[in-house]
Amino acid sequence: MYPTNENSFQMPAYKTQRLAFRSDIMIKEQKSLYEASVLVMEHRIDQDEYAAFFVFHKGKGPKDKWKIYLYD
Repeated sequence: MYPTNENSFQMPAYKTQRLAFRSDIMIKEQKSLYEASVLVMEHRIDQDEYAAFFVFHKGKGPKDKWKIYLYD
């Protein structure tokens, strides 16, 4: 799960064991796409928990799929 809007993206040195939702998924309709956002707690293997914020985009076409737009 890595952002699709980056030209180059380095793989992280850690592995995620699981994600736990910390907020409701918010979906907004834009002119040409849908945008969803959610706050999660990321449980990394052999490390602590970290808060993470995901933003997903999906076009309005019949074959469009949700893609990670931002991971912060």
